[in-house]
Amino acid sequence: MWGFSEPKRGHSVFRVWQEIVRFFAECEEHRKPVSELIGRLQEVPFGMKMGVIPIFFIAALLVHDAEVALYEDGIFTPELTVESVERLLRIPHKFELRRYRVEGIRREVFSQIAGILGSTMDASRANLVDLMRPLYRFFHQLPHFSRQTKRLSATTLA
Repeated sequence: MWGFSEPKRGHSVFRVWQEIVRFFAECEEHRKPVSELIGRLQEVPFGMKMGVIPIFFIAALLVHDAEVALYEDGIFTPELTVESVERLLRIPHKFELRRYRVEGIRREVFSQIAGILGSTMDASRANLVDLMRPLYRFFHQLPHFSRQTKRLSATTLA
């Protein structure tokens, strides 16, 4: 079976992977631009070329998919698509990352909310990104009028 995973300690690319994961950790308080990570990987001690950086970045993003959210022009991107990756490669400065880890009692709360929303996610993996994806999809499937109307009460609009 093929898949994406963290390289083994001691492997020649393990330090690159660690730097990407370190960058993800720095994104817990606020979003950070992907271009900043690219800059780090191009500098010493890594000196990576732009041709390989996206391979490592996308692999790490897929491995950490449940806790790292990608934003394009400030808008949450619920799924990594071919189109979004192509845009990311052309204009990385328009993309930002934010890490959302949910631990302890928050995990149980998110699991219960996911159940209410009909999500089938595993309770042991409950997190904000997994919870937001179905909400985002639901919202964007609503008719344009439903998303834009102002003819409802303040509570309903909220």
